[in-house]
Amino acid sequence: GGNDPSTKRQVAHQSLNRANLALANSLRHGLPVRVIRGASAGAHGPPEGYRYDGLFRVEDYWPEIGADGYRIWRFRLVRIGEAAIASGQVHEQRELFHPERRAGVVSRIVRDTAVTREVKKLHGFRCQVCGETIETPAGLYAEGAHIQPLGRPHNGPDVLANVLCLCPNHHAAFDRWVFSLADDLSLIGLDGALRVHPRHPVGREYVRYHRERALAARAA
Repeated sequence: GGNDPSTKRQVAHQSLNRANLALANSLRHGLPVRVIRGASAGAHGPPEGYRYDGLFRVEDYWPEIGADGYRIWRFRLVRIGEAAIASGQVHEQRELFHPERRAGVVSRIVRDTAVTREVKKLHGFRCQVCGETIETPAGLYAEGAHIQPLGRPHNGPDVLANVLCLCPNHHAAFDRWVFSLADDLSLIGLDGALRVHPRHPVGREYVRYHRERALAARAA
Protein backbone atom coordinates (compact mmCIF):
# COMPACT_ATOMS: atom_id res chain seq x y z
CA GLY A 1 0.00 0.00 0.00
CA GLY A 2 0.95 3.65 -0.40
CA ASN A 3 2.86 2.93 -3.63
CA ASP A 4 2.26 4.84 -6.87
CA PRO A 5 2.28 2.15 -9.60
CA SER A 6 3.27 4.67 -12.28
CA THR A 7 6.38 5.95 -10.49
CA LYS A 8 7.07 3.01 -8.11
CA ARG A 9 7.50 5.55 -5.29
CA GLN A 10 5.78 5.73 -1.92
CA VAL A 11 3.21 8.53 -1.79
CA ALA A 12 1.56 7.59 1.52
CA HIS A 13 2.18 5.62 4.68
CA GLN A 14 1.94 1.86 4.22
CA SER A 15 -0.73 0.18 6.36
CA LEU A 16 -0.53 -3.13 8.15
CA ASN A 17 -3.22 -4.74 5.99
CA ARG A 18 -3.65 -7.12 3.06
CA ALA A 19 -0.41 -9.09 2.50
CA ASN A 20 1.37 -7.23 5.30
CA LEU A 21 -1.32 -8.27 7.77
CA ALA A 22 -1.22 -11.83 6.44
CA LEU A 23 2.51 -12.01 7.16
CA ALA A 24 2.05 -10.50 10.62
CA ASN A 25 -0.60 -13.11 11.36
CA SER A 26 1.74 -15.83 10.10
CA LEU A 27 4.18 -14.82 12.83
CA ARG A 28 1.41 -14.58 15.40
CA HIS A 29 0.10 -18.08 14.65
CA GLY A 30 3.39 -19.73 13.70
CA LEU A 31 2.22 -20.49 10.15
CA PRO A 32 4.63 -21.01 7.23
CA VAL A 33 4.63 -18.72 4.20
CA ARG A 34 5.04 -19.84 0.59
CA VAL A 35 7.33 -17.40 -1.22
CA ILE A 36 6.95 -16.82 -4.95
CA ARG A 37 9.29 -14.43 -6.75
CA GLY A 38 8.75 -12.87 -10.15
CA ALA A 39 11.08 -11.58 -12.83
CA SER A 40 10.68 -8.02 -11.55
CA ALA A 41 12.57 -9.04 -8.38
CA GLY A 42 15.79 -8.40 -10.30
CA ALA A 43 18.84 -10.50 -9.53
CA HIS A 44 16.90 -12.51 -6.96
CA GLY A 45 14.06 -13.44 -9.30
CA PRO A 46 13.83 -15.76 -12.31
CA PRO A 47 14.69 -14.55 -15.85
CA GLU A 48 10.98 -14.54 -16.67
CA GLY A 49 7.67 -15.48 -15.14
CA TYR A 50 7.49 -16.66 -11.55
CA ARG A 51 9.42 -19.11 -9.38
CA TYR A 52 8.36 -20.92 -6.22
CA ASP A 53 11.16 -20.51 -3.66
CA GLY A 54 9.79 -22.69 -0.88
CA LEU A 55 8.43 -22.36 2.64
CA PHE A 56 9.57 -19.63 5.01
CA ARG A 57 8.62 -18.63 8.54
CA VAL A 58 8.20 -15.01 9.60
CA GLU A 59 10.76 -14.24 12.32
CA ASP A 60 10.11 -10.53 12.86
CA TYR A 61 8.49 -7.42 11.40
CA TRP A 62 8.78 -3.70 12.12
CA PRO A 63 7.85 -0.26 10.72
CA GLU A 64 10.44 2.18 9.43
CA ILE A 65 10.54 5.33 7.35
CA GLY A 66 11.47 4.58 3.75
CA ALA A 67 13.51 6.58 1.25
CA ASP A 68 10.45 8.61 0.21
CA GLY A 69 9.70 9.69 3.78
CA TYR A 70 6.71 7.41 4.40
CA ARG A 71 6.26 4.49 6.77
CA ILE A 72 6.79 1.04 5.29
CA TRP A 73 6.67 -2.40 6.90
CA ARG A 74 9.66 -4.71 6.79
CA PHE A 75 9.58 -8.46 7.36
CA ARG A 76 12.38 -10.92 8.10
CA LEU A 77 11.70 -14.39 6.73
CA VAL A 78 13.75 -17.53 7.40
CA ARG A 79 13.65 -20.43 4.99
CA ILE A 80 12.37 -23.47 6.84
CA GLY A 81 15.16 -25.98 7.22
CA GLU A 82 17.88 -23.49 6.25
CA ALA A 83 19.64 -20.47 7.69
CA ALA A 84 18.84 -18.35 4.64
CA ILE A 85 17.24 -15.02 5.50
CA ALA A 86 14.97 -13.06 3.21
CA SER A 87 14.10 -9.53 4.23
CA GLY A 88 11.67 -7.50 2.17
CA GLN A 89 8.88 -4.98 1.93
CA VAL A 90 5.50 -6.39 1.00
CA HIS A 91 3.21 -4.53 -1.39
CA GLU A 92 0.64 -7.06 -2.51
CA GLN A 93 -0.31 -10.71 -2.19
CA ARG A 94 2.27 -11.98 -4.68
CA GLU A 95 5.04 -9.91 -3.15
CA LEU A 96 8.42 -10.12 -4.85
CA PHE A 97 10.92 -10.17 -2.02
CA HIS A 98 14.39 -8.71 -2.34
CA PRO A 99 16.23 -11.25 -0.23
CA GLU A 100 19.54 -11.01 1.46
CA ARG A 101 21.13 -14.37 2.20
CA ARG A 102 23.88 -15.32 4.60
CA ALA A 103 25.25 -18.55 6.01
CA GLY A 104 24.99 -19.25 9.71
CA VAL A 105 22.60 -20.32 12.41
CA VAL A 106 19.50 -18.28 13.14
CA SER A 107 18.75 -18.07 16.87
CA ARG A 108 15.20 -18.68 17.98
CA ILE A 109 13.08 -15.66 18.85
CA VAL A 110 13.50 -16.11 22.61
CA ARG A 111 17.27 -15.79 22.82
CA ASP A 112 18.99 -17.09 25.94
CA THR A 113 22.43 -15.53 26.40
CA ALA A 114 24.74 -15.08 29.36
CA VAL A 115 23.47 -11.51 29.64
CA THR A 116 19.78 -12.46 29.65
CA ARG A 117 20.47 -15.16 32.22
CA GLU A 118 22.19 -12.60 34.45
CA VAL A 119 19.23 -10.20 34.17
CA LYS A 120 16.77 -12.97 35.05
CA LYS A 121 18.84 -13.94 38.09
CA LEU A 122 19.01 -10.32 39.28
CA HIS A 123 15.21 -10.12 39.21
CA GLY A 124 14.68 -13.56 40.69
CA PHE A 125 12.90 -14.61 37.47
CA ARG A 126 10.14 -12.10 38.32
CA CYS A 127 8.51 -10.21 35.43
CA GLN A 128 9.46 -6.52 35.50
CA VAL A 129 5.95 -5.60 34.32
CA CYS A 130 3.51 -7.76 36.29
CA GLY A 131 5.78 -9.02 39.06
CA GLU A 132 4.73 -12.63 38.52
CA THR A 133 7.03 -15.65 38.54
CA ILE A 134 6.39 -18.93 36.73
CA GLU A 135 7.23 -22.14 38.54
CA THR A 136 7.94 -25.20 36.41
CA PRO A 137 9.15 -28.69 37.38
CA ALA A 138 12.60 -27.55 36.25
CA GLY A 139 12.52 -24.37 38.35
CA LEU A 140 11.52 -20.74 37.86
CA TYR A 141 11.02 -19.52 34.29
CA ALA A 142 11.23 -16.07 32.72
CA GLU A 143 12.40 -14.67 29.40
CA GLY A 144 15.06 -12.12 28.59
CA ALA A 145 13.67 -9.51 26.18
CA HIS A 146 16.06 -7.29 24.23
CA ILE A 147 14.64 -3.77 24.16
CA GLN A 148 16.42 -2.89 20.91
CA PRO A 149 16.40 -6.25 19.10
CA LEU A 150 19.59 -8.09 18.20
CA GLY A 151 20.61 -8.55 14.59
CA ARG A 152 19.94 -6.58 11.46
CA PRO A 153 18.42 -4.11 10.93
CA HIS A 154 18.08 -3.16 14.61
CA ASN A 155 21.64 -4.08 15.71
CA GLY A 156 20.88 -3.84 19.41
CA PRO A 157 23.70 -4.91 21.75
CA ASP A 158 23.58 -7.89 24.08
CA VAL A 159 24.20 -5.88 27.26
CA LEU A 160 22.40 -5.67 30.61
CA ALA A 161 21.04 -2.19 29.84
CA ASN A 162 19.28 -3.54 26.73
CA VAL A 163 17.54 -6.51 28.38
CA LEU A 164 14.36 -6.85 30.43
CA CYS A 165 13.19 -9.81 32.52
CA LEU A 166 9.63 -10.57 31.39
CA CYS A 167 7.04 -13.31 31.60
CA PRO A 168 6.15 -14.90 28.22
CA ASN A 169 2.93 -12.88 27.91
CA HIS A 170 4.57 -9.52 28.48
CA HIS A 171 7.57 -10.50 26.34
CA ALA A 172 5.23 -11.19 23.41
CA ALA A 173 3.30 -7.97 24.08
CA PHE A 174 6.54 -5.95 24.24
CA ASP A 175 7.88 -7.45 21.00
CA ARG A 176 4.60 -6.69 19.23
CA TRP A 177 4.46 -3.08 20.53
CA VAL A 178 1.37 -3.54 22.71
CA PHE A 179 3.23 -1.42 25.24
CA SER A 180 6.46 0.53 25.47
CA LEU A 181 8.38 2.53 28.07
CA ALA A 182 8.65 6.23 28.83
CA ASP A 183 12.03 7.68 29.78
CA ASP A 184 11.00 7.51 33.45
CA LEU A 185 10.24 3.78 32.86
CA SER A 186 6.49 4.18 33.31
CA LEU A 187 4.51 1.94 30.97
CA ILE A 188 2.92 3.32 27.80
CA GLY A 189 -0.09 1.23 26.76
CA LEU A 190 -0.41 -0.45 30.17
CA ASP A 191 -0.87 0.82 33.70
CA GLY A 192 2.05 1.02 36.08
CA ALA A 193 5.81 1.29 35.81
CA LEU A 194 8.71 -1.04 35.14
CA ARG A 195 10.12 -2.80 38.21
CA VAL A 196 13.80 -1.94 38.55
CA HIS A 197 16.87 -3.35 40.31
CA PRO A 198 19.80 -1.23 41.55
CA ARG A 199 22.29 -3.45 39.71
CA HIS A 200 20.32 -3.50 36.48
CA PRO A 201 20.35 -0.11 34.69
CA VAL A 202 17.97 0.26 31.75
CA GLY A 203 19.43 2.15 28.79
CA ARG A 204 17.22 5.05 27.78
CA GLU A 205 18.64 5.01 24.24
CA TYR A 206 17.24 1.48 23.81
CA VAL A 207 13.95 2.48 25.43
CA ARG A 208 13.58 5.35 22.93
CA TYR A 209 14.41 3.08 20.00
CA HIS A 210 11.65 0.65 20.98
CA ARG A 211 9.18 3.44 21.80
CA GLU A 212 9.59 5.12 18.40
CA ARG A 213 8.76 1.87 16.63
CA ALA A 214 5.89 1.11 18.99
CA LEU A 215 4.35 4.53 18.31
CA ALA A 216 4.74 4.02 14.56
CA ALA A 217 3.15 0.57 14.79
CA ARG A 218 0.18 1.81 16.80
CA ALA A 219 -0.33 4.67 14.33
CA ALA A 220 -0.60 2.23 11.42
